[in-house]
Amino acid sequence: MIPVVAPHLAGALWAPLLTLAIIAGVLFGLAGGSRSGLRRWAKTNGYRLVTSERRYMDRGPFDRIPRGMGLFHVTVEDRSGAARRGYVRCSVGIWGLFLDEATVRWDD
Repeated sequence: MIPVVAPHLAGALWAPLLTLAIIAGVLFGLAGGSRSGLRRWAKTNGYRLVTSERRYMDRGPFDRIPRGMGLFHVTVEDRSGAARRGYVRCSVGIWGLFLDEATVRWDD
């Protein structure tokens, strides 16, 4: 026999699970998942990422950062080994899997 849960208890059981799912999604978006667009940008342009720092409050050389985009200060090496530093504004989080938007402004 399968136990029957009262409807008001069923809602109480789902609330913590939904909260955990939202927290996990936010953490994913702020952590590794947010770097997918950055990695794709580097690979497409023939760069090797040496360092990358996500910028949250700093807009760098950009006037605005649209929703679904993130800003990173990066150091990259090109195929010849020359290093460059700059800011990359690119698709992040779930959007980083679908969009291939990226804009770079070099420090030099």
